[in-house]
Amino acid sequence: MIPGNNLLKQAMRLIGHQTVVYRKNIGSAISDTGRDVPAYAPPVEIGSGSVQPVPTSRYAEMGLDLEKVYVTWYVPADVTGVSRGLSGDQIEWNGAVYQCQDDTSWYGQDGWRQVTCVRVGTP
Repeated sequence: MIPGNNLLKQAMRLIGHQTVVYRKNIGSAISDTGRDVPAYAPPVEIGSGSVQPVPTSRYAEMGLDLEKVYVTWYVPADVTGVSRGLSGDQIEWNGAVYQCQDDTSWYGQDGWRQVTCVRVGTP
């Protein structure tokens, strides 16, 4: 891969775009029951990425739980997966809510990220 060549931009010309509803994690808040819960910015639509299912045959090599459903989101935005002190951003796609878990950043070179997301519920 050649830095600055923007492989995602090239792929989007061939496979097209998908729209997701995106919620950026903005830290935490106290719930009505006094628990510390993740807080999210108001949702926005991002229509310039691609969501692809993760094949269950790859779960073991990726260290994923076989009881869960995962997708990979390729997106030209600076999104955040789980990190110290943050539970990660969320997306709504195809009738489900997904928590962004792990991200591989090509953002500095080409302006996009590869994000592994796990289904956590419905909207």
